[in-house]
Amino acid sequence: MNKTAASLFVIALALTACNPAALPATSNPGNPATPAQPSSEPADPGLKVAFADVEGIVQQRCISCHSANPFPQGGISFDNPADIQARASRIRLRVVQQRNMPPGNSTGMTDAERELLGRWIEQGASRD
Repeated sequence: MNKTAASLFVIALALTACNPAALPATSNPGNPATPAQPSSEPADPGLKVAFADVEGIVQQRCISCHSANPFPQGGISFDNPADIQARASRIRLRVVQQRNMPPGNSTGMTDAERELLGRWIEQGASRD
C-alpha cells in the first residue's frame, strides 16, 4: 500500500471512529457494539432485502466519497435514506451493471454486496 492510500485509510478510519452514525447497523440487536458485516456469500434471491442492509453497504463502501461533509464527489450524497433511494437507478447502473463504483473497487465492495443492492432495486428500492 502506498503512503497516500495508507494516509487516506487512516483518515477514513479516524472519521468513522469519530462518527458512530457512520457505522453499519448491528448484526446482533442485543449487542449494539457488534457492527453488522456485509456477507460475502450471496443471499437467497427470494428473500426481501432490508433497507438496513442496503444502508450498511452504502455507509461502508460509498459514504467516504459521497457525503455532503466535506463535499460529495460528483455532487452525489448518500447522507440520508432518501438520498440512497432517490439514486437507486444510478446505483444499479454504476455499482451493479457497470461495476465501476467504487472506482477501482477502492473500498472492497464484494460481489455479494453488489448482488444485494441489485435485488433491493429489483424489489422496488423500498426503505421498509
